Amino acid sequence: MGCELGKEYRQKNLSHEYKTYSTQVMEDEVTRSVAAQLSIESADSVNFDDFLSDYFAYLSPEQAQVAN
Repeated sequence: MGCELGKEYRQKNLSHEYKTYSTQVMEDEVTRSVAAQLSIESADSVNFDDFLSDYFAYLSPEQAQVAN
């Protein structure tokens, strides 16, 4: 059974048409991605500590009582 699954998996992967990208395409994507990340981060209005506090607020005992 395991060998059969292995052979099937191998055939599926060998027949898959993987795409390859040039170095330039990858470098362009890095530039685009970093710019997008900076844009998102510069729009943040909450510092990271406050974000974490809000994010994990549901774990506090007070929040558990409100839910019940």
